[in-house]
Amino acid sequence: MNRCLCAVLLTCSVLLQPSCKRKVTPIDYAKAKSAYAKLDYATALVGFHDAAEKGNPDAQFLLAQMYEKGEGTPQNYTAALKWYRRLAEGQNADAENAMGRFYDEGHDVQKDSQEAVKWYGLASQHGNAEASFALGDKYYGGDGVGKDYRQALTFWLMSVKQSQPPRSHSFGSAFGRLNAELLFTSGQVTPSNPTEARNWFALGAEQGIASAQLHLGVAYHDGDGVPKNLSAALKWFQLAANQKNDQIPTFITSLSCYLLGMMYYRGEAVPTDYVEAAKWLNRSATEGFELDSGEKGYVQAQYQLGVMYMNGQGVPKDYSEGTRFYQLAAERGDNAAQLSLGASYLQGTGVPKDYKQAYFWLTLGAIKGDAKAANLRDFAESRLTPPQVEEVQRSARDWKPKKDDKSWVMM
Repeated sequence: MNRCLCAVLLTCSVLLQPSCKRKVTPIDYAKAKSAYAKLDYATALVGFHDAAEKGNPDAQFLLAQMYEKGEGTPQNYTAALKWYRRLAEGQNADAENAMGRFYDEGHDVQKDSQEAVKWYGLASQHGNAEASFALGDKYYGGDGVGKDYRQALTFWLMSVKQSQPPRSHSFGSAFGRLNAELLFTSGQVTPSNPTEARNWFALGAEQGIASAQLHLGVAYHDGDGVPKNLSAALKWFQLAANQKNDQIPTFITSLSCYLLGMMYYRGEAVPTDYVEAAKWLNRSATEGFELDSGEKGYVQAQYQLGVMYMNGQGVPKDYSEGTRFYQLAAERGDNAAQLSLGASYLQGTGVPKDYKQAYFWLTLGAIKGDAKAANLRDFAESRLTPPQVEEVQRSARDWKPKKDDKSWVMM
């Protein structure tokens, strides 16, 4: 009996020895990545840690991210910083960007904008789009560096360039493009010379910045800083006009549509095509340039579309529609539209004949000294009584045009 008991105890003792413990299957990097994708953070953390300790840089970065975000472990900035710093010292661009963020936000280090700029600069040099975007912000706000809008624009454009496929929809691409658009169109940054302007616009246009495409198209159309090239102008106007991005200022698209429409109307770089011209001019005349009243449309496109309806160019001849577009443009202060609208009221074309309205619009249109307008105005005046003339003149003196959100006049 005692001998049996001893045998049992001896067996149990052997089973409990460490050498007899059940072996744990190691989690390799590939399994850890698969676990991470399935949100099995506990498994991923163990696998990444093992691979990181063996020198796998991808595992080191993912492990640092997990510590930073608190995935599968309590948030631990100290541990995250350890791995980010190890990678950053080996010139890993993503880790350098993370170091910039940590100094920018004060995670486990004293907040230091200059140190953040240093790390962002290194990451940007090594191709990190988010770091380039962050540098643009730093230069724009003068945080850790001197305020410099030119440098801001340079780094924002760089962030877009660095975000080309397969990372074309990254943070750096989306916000870099938006901020570059705003700087190009706000007037906050102005090229110091034609060469700088050409370089900016060419770089921005290639990166899909609609305002840069518009500027470059105008430069090629007018031969301003580059050899005149109507085919190139047409190409850039088409690209800008076809942009489908809600972040682009609407007047950029509207202007591009107008200029493209006018090239088809005039037969510049393409055969004259009134139908195609009307298509683009209609977009320009009815989109963008929103007024306080809620009305939209580019004033010169509205006038040109009025001309085309009056003449039946690319659209059915329609005097009423033509006069309607004249009215829209005239109320915005377009001199040619005011003269045409006044003539329409004088002749009863598309609107009932009305000498008071004719005299009012021709008076406004004749202010700039147009002799033909002055003759038509005088004829309209001759059909009115002195009190009517005085009333219209008083209205003309008090009249103010409706204002666009932008007042660009081109071509």
